[in-house]
Amino acid sequence: MVPLIGMTFFLNAVIAMGISYWKNEFQFVPIFDMRFPSLIEAYKNTPVIYFILFVLCLIFLSFAIMAYVGFDPLVPIFTLHICGQLDILSYRISKVFKECTEEQQINKKLKEINKKLQELYLFTFDINSIFKYWFEYNLKTATFLIPLSLFQVANDLKKKQLNLQFLSFFMSACVYFFIPCYYSNILLERSEHLRQAIYSSDWEKYPHTQARKTITFMLVRKSVPLVLTTIFYPLCLDTYAEMCRQSYTIFNLMNAACT
Repeated sequence: MVPLIGMTFFLNAVIAMGISYWKNEFQFVPIFDMRFPSLIEAYKNTPVIYFILFVLCLIFLSFAIMAYVGFDPLVPIFTLHICGQLDILSYRISKVFKECTEEQQINKKLKEINKKLQELYLFTFDINSIFKYWFEYNLKTATFLIPLSLFQVANDLKKKQLNLQFLSFFMSACVYFFIPCYYSNILLERSEHLRQAIYSSDWEKYPHTQARKTITFMLVRKSVPLVLTTIFYPLCLDTYAEMCRQSYTIFNLMNAACT
């Protein structure tokens, strides 16, 4: 989706200039049809200024495409892997006290489950340490890009025009931050499901001290749920809803300022 949107901006400018040249009415067409500060706006159609703006927009577009295609799929893949492992642990912990009767066997299986759980926490910590700055950047940029692109689309609709470029940009900005929030919310639910599976595994029916200590340790560990985070916020659907609320507030302020 993202490469298609990016190529739409670029090809629209190239094809439009080619058509105008073919009609002997050549004119410069920018990659992004936007309004610049008055100093740049007055000279944006001169060859030198247009070339500089075109190159800058092309660099930004290329960077955005590479970042989306090569970077974004990693988080959903890692998150779904952790969710699958959590479901396996939930199943295993629910069978420990039902299938095992000997204390040594119970302790062995609980230690294996606890060790795997610690590995998942470390894996999630590594993901957050690498991606949390990117998540924070996406949160902040989406908060402003969504109302800005929507404002451009709304203004074009008032002129009975439909700007497909900024409409696709608006949809992309919404989906782009929604994806990590959605998968992180699934991870949060799977983490809570494991905590409930540990607590309802019938451990209280067995008087083994070591088994109870291991269960208690896992419950304490699960008091901190597995979830992806930004620098300041956990990623979940509540965070996405808050971002949408702030974006809508900015959009209303822009509308009020321009009326």
